[in-house]
Amino acid sequence: MCILRDASVGGVRAQIFHALPPGKDFTLELPNGDCHAMEVVWERDGHAGFRFRNPVELPELIGGASAYPKRPVRLEIQLPAELSTLDGRIADVTIRNLSQYGMRIDCTARLAIDQVVRINAEQLPSLTGRIRWRGRNAYGLVLDHTFRFEELARLVGVLQQGNAVRAHNSSQFNGLTFDA
Repeated sequence: MCILRDASVGGVRAQIFHALPPGKDFTLELPNGDCHAMEVVWERDGHAGFRFRNPVELPELIGGASAYPKRPVRLEIQLPAELSTLDGRIADVTIRNLSQYGMRIDCTARLAIDQVVRINAEQLPSLTGRIRWRGRNAYGLVLDHTFRFEELARLVGVLQQGNAVRAHNSSQFNGLTFDA
């Protein structure tokens, strides 16, 4: 995850919240789903400079115009966890995505809409939330205490080191996709 600080038709300067993984090839993924191939030019003091591999229309980059609506940042992950309910039931789950406000889990246990649950997983703080939607074995949770952008960005770095972060054969930070 990053915050774009400067942008030009040639590249961007981004505020980053942890060291970049090894390699030079990256993809900038914008909240509207648009992706731009880039290479890292420099990294220091919590910032990094990237050069676009292909021409970029600056108004589209800045304005975010796209055929797709903007969505809150969702980090695609695959992280085993334990779910517990207020009545003491415990179930194994897999966290499939995580955002500042919630997560999607896969779980074979039956859970009710608005049911309060606690999620415990390595590399994550203990999280409490409510079930907001369900579909087969997938559930959406809204968290009682949300992450600040910077907190989620730092958490992404920790999760990536543990190989929990996945997206289309690459490791993904919000805003940056690191090609494998």
